[in-house]
Amino acid sequence: MKCTKAALILVSCGGLALCSQAALSQEKVEKLTLIETPAPEDEKAEIGEMRREIQDMKRRLGEIDSRVQALETTSAPSADAGSPPAPPATPPPTAQWRELKEGMSKDDVRNLLGPPGEIEKGGYNEHWYYPDRGDNSGTVDFGQQGDVLSWTEPQQ
Repeated sequence: MKCTKAALILVSCGGLALCSQAALSQEKVEKLTLIETPAPEDEKAEIGEMRREIQDMKRRLGEIDSRVQALETTSAPSADAGSPPAPPATPPPTAQWRELKEGMSKDDVRNLLGPPGEIEKGGYNEHWYYPDRGDNSGTVDFGQQGDVLSWTEPQQ
């Protein structure tokens, strides 16, 4: 027996396997398709199962939200924890300035002298002032690559 195209479509859509030597008319295919639609009881069962799955997902999402809130509450950083340290009111001691070397990185300078009071960016260079641009302040000058080019110790 040879299966018709219409019969193959029905099989792929979950219908009965229809094979016949004669071609099926469009009218017969429509009638067969209507016969094979799921019964309302099947649809109700499927809808009920989907509703249960949705309720389960909502419950699990609620649990996850509660856990996230608990984690955010217990591990929330204080307002000062994420802030950079305040620059010193006075420049770092002379001994620390004497440890500066040409080519040091910005991180190395920050670790040695602390955060600058002011930063000035101009062109390719950057200037850090300790504690500010006042008369007694020290300055560190960085080049285009972000390394120390020169510095001026503060007047102590």
